[in-house]
Amino acid sequence: MSIEKPRDVQARDVQAIYISADTLALRSRSWNRLRFEVEYGLEKGTTANSFLIQDQALIDPPGGTFTEIYLAELRQRTNLNNLRYVILGHVNKNRVIPLQSLLDANPKLTFICTNPGAIALKALIPDREIQIQVVRGEEFLDLGKGHGLKFFPVSTPAILMGFGPMTLIRKSFIPINSLVPMSAAIRSLMMCSPYS
Repeated sequence: MSIEKPRDVQARDVQAIYISADTLALRSRSWNRLRFEVEYGLEKGTTANSFLIQDQALIDPPGGTFTEIYLAELRQRTNLNNLRYVILGHVNKNRVIPLQSLLDANPKLTFICTNPGAIALKALIPDREIQIQVVRGEEFLDLGKGHGLKFFPVSTPAILMGFGPMTLIRKSFIPINSLVPMSAAIRSLMMCSPYS
């Protein structure tokens, strides 16, 4: 079965849908094959999944090519000054522009990542004072009102895993940005994927 790009869809867009109490999924989509897809032999578009929990924690903002449309959608949904944390499953050069843009909007942000991620983040953004919280073992980030994220180590030190019991999100923070859907809303969002 071949999935074709709908005629009324832009080359890049951001879908936003509430998937549970106070948790917004932001899916940045490109219908064009990006470098990532060529490397992994994919042929039907690229997505980057990100989540905003209680207007406080932002999980895995997308790469630089989505910065403008992603931040525009995010600003429609929340005041960036309310953000406290940006959780990074992995850090690479492709993320520098959106991370710097988030820091420009809110210099008080704390980045949560692995130790290799913290080292990379400091090297990629050397001219800024960055608040970083390194996850070294099983830890829990309490966001209040029953929301929180539990982080736990995996065998590869550059990768961070997390679970939000209230949001019912289990997220593998890995370069392929995989999401294990836990609700009908996410499943329906996945069905809108360029490569579902």
